[in-house]
Amino acid sequence: MTRPAWPLSLGTVLALGVAACGGAPASDAVAPQAPARRPNILLVVADDLGFTDLGAYGSEIRTPVLDNLAASGLVFSQFRTSPTCSPTRASLLSGTDPHVSGLGNMAEDLAPNQEGQPGYEGYLNFDVAPLPAVLRQAGYRTYMAGKWHLGRDGATSPKARGFDRSFALLPGGSSHFKERRVMEGEGQAPFREDDTLVERLPDDFYSTRSFTDKLLGYLGERGPDDPAPFFAYLAFSAPHFPLQAPDESLAVYRGTYDAGYDALFEARLAAVKRLGLAPANATGDPRYHGSRPWASLTPDERTVEARRMEIFAAMVTDLDTAVGRVLAFLRGRGELDRTIVVFMSDNGAEGHRLETEWAAAAETARACCDNSLDNMGRPSSYVWLGPDWARASAAPFHYFKGYPTEGGIRAPFIVSYPGLGRRGRTDARAHVTDVMPTLLDLAGVSAPSGQFEGRAVAAMTGVSLKPFLERRAEAAHDAGEVTAGELMGKRFVTEGSLKAVWMPPPHGIGDWQLFDLAADPSEQHDLRGSRSADLARLAARWDDYATRHRVILPNRVSGY
Repeated sequence: MTRPAWPLSLGTVLALGVAACGGAPASDAVAPQAPARRPNILLVVADDLGFTDLGAYGSEIRTPVLDNLAASGLVFSQFRTSPTCSPTRASLLSGTDPHVSGLGNMAEDLAPNQEGQPGYEGYLNFDVAPLPAVLRQAGYRTYMAGKWHLGRDGATSPKARGFDRSFALLPGGSSHFKERRVMEGEGQAPFREDDTLVERLPDDFYSTRSFTDKLLGYLGERGPDDPAPFFAYLAFSAPHFPLQAPDESLAVYRGTYDAGYDALFEARLAAVKRLGLAPANATGDPRYHGSRPWASLTPDERTVEARRMEIFAAMVTDLDTAVGRVLAFLRGRGELDRTIVVFMSDNGAEGHRLETEWAAAAETARACCDNSLDNMGRPSSYVWLGPDWARASAAPFHYFKGYPTEGGIRAPFIVSYPGLGRRGRTDARAHVTDVMPTLLDLAGVSAPSGQFEGRAVAAMTGVSLKPFLERRAEAAHDAGEVTAGELMGKRFVTEGSLKAVWMPPPHGIGDWQLFDLAADPSEQHDLRGSRSADLARLAARWDDYATRHRVILPNRVSGY
């Protein structure tokens, strides 16, 4: 298929995506937009999707819908998140640092000295104004389907925090089929639809497909003449472990990864450089400690390892297909070309070696599941990606999910809407805290000023990207702006291209290290000895950040 000239309308984008998936493109005609109507918003979040896991970011995985969305929009190479999912999602829906919004640490990993402390509630707290509630107050219909991970009881549910309709996986993850097996231990993961806990999932439940079905159902409940715009939040739990997909999806990738993870790493690194999404001087990461070259694996070991990546790729393609279904629905309703579409991942790919680094999850897998080769990826299996394939997912960068290095916090981010003034690729820096202020600005909705729903709330710390997106500003953030973060004791602070990182052994040195991302985007050359004054300045700025955000360093080291 010949790539069309830029710029593309969202309608054209979807037609291309549907055609690439084997469907027939429909007419590009759309209903005229009433001048006073605010834009619709579709916010799509993938779970543990790595930087190079989409075709638009250099992947071999088939993602035609998202690739064509990227072709109509703006693709960010320097969008950063928190190192793990719930802190990122708290920032996404509050526009603030997670230490302000209640996820200073993941609820599952709170250290004893953090329990009960402000900013460590383990849910999206009431010191912030949630995005769906702000938009609903401004007249939006608000819908959510997918992973919540921001509170388990009724008072902290999606319904309570601003969604008119919601179907949510409440914890951080579960099996993707109807068994809803928890990630650790025994029992079933809780789901909630609106105010009601879900007692049983349908027999044909599969997370990616079923979350999409629910969202489409909610959108379909709106009358054709409903003048209110909508905010739709589609929060996938894929491709988070356990890696599982329907049989027909698994079959698509059989044999694709027989060349191994080392070959994939080299191919992804070359592709992301060729696309201009990583600097030419990026070397990528050395092997994770304890990892082995592909050539040293036995034939049986290679087969098992390749199967992991086949399942992961199948999950990503299913996700892409699901996004295409939503875009097709909106297009059929004449609403796509008045909809802001944002796609992102919540952090880097999951690369921990759970057999040795997550003892409880490994024990669950041994006790519950059949992980034989022929059963891998099916409902009764429990497998994960591992560090060698995750190294390819983060190909230009250091480490993966759980770490404040670039491989943990650099994620795909695509923005597309009719008034977008920039298209293609950008190296402009952006952060997950920028998403809420940007969406409010694009919607013409004022941010809460100190008070919301009768209570005091913190101001957003992110900034609106709208001036940059519409070419009224040359950058999203000032070049020398300082950003900082912390999770589970691991810390980072940046100023311009300089980045200081603190991690405990064996992944760090138990002290600050300094890197120049312009010269060393893969964070391999520690400058602490030659630029001690710069390191001292950045460390002091992290201390200032920690004081302002009431950071409590954990008194125990987490598995992450």
